[in-house]
Amino acid sequence: MNKKILLTGSSGFIGRNLTTYLLEKKYQVYAILTNKKRNRLDSSKLKKKYKNFNPIFINDIKEIKKKIQ
Repeated sequence: MNKKILLTGSSGFIGRNLTTYLLEKKYQVYAILTNKKRNRLDSSKLKKKYKNFNPIFINDIKEIKKKIQ
């Protein structure tokens, strides 16, 4: 079974650790992140290590509904 998780707050201390834990447990992780250089760099590293990591970058909170559809 392929379990999917939609995660917000994955760039904070707890969120980073939770994201890594879920990725190691083979969850398909979709992380909503603000479109900042730091988040893009960190996400790039995670994406290289875990194929089940899917970052979703937003510029504004209003974009969330459109992005996750």
